[in-house]
Amino acid sequence: MLNEYYLKETIQNLKPLEVFDYFDGPRFYSCVSKSGQLYLVFWVDETEKYSSWLYVQISHDRYISVKAGDIAIRDAFLQSEEGYVFLVTVDNTKELDITPLYCKDIPLDYLPEPDDFLSYSQTLDPVNIKAFLE
Repeated sequence: MLNEYYLKETIQNLKPLEVFDYFDGPRFYSCVSKSGQLYLVFWVDETEKYSSWLYVQISHDRYISVKAGDIAIRDAFLQSEEGYVFLVTVDNTKELDITPLYCKDIPLDYLPEPDDFLSYSQTLDPVNIKAFLE
């Protein structure tokens, strides 16, 4: 897995790409790193002191499959291509705490129901993502 400093820098510099669920702010969305790595981000919890999110790296092909409704949102996290996700907790001072979780260790109540799917027909190809970053 990635070292903590690199991971914090990467997560802090992600650019939002598409928002799939919004309620008082984005709750489920995609981001892209400077190198073009895609992430799905899913809101987990919020208190007065912090917010928690699950981040999963995802390939472009799998991202398209999730958007098209071929892969359940839950499965995008539980069956991550890398075998792990990141639980990111952000406190009121914007300090990040990042905990790697193996897919088998993700609490199921952190995830949407098994029958939650996206159904977006518009997809972003790698050229569009590269242009987005520039």
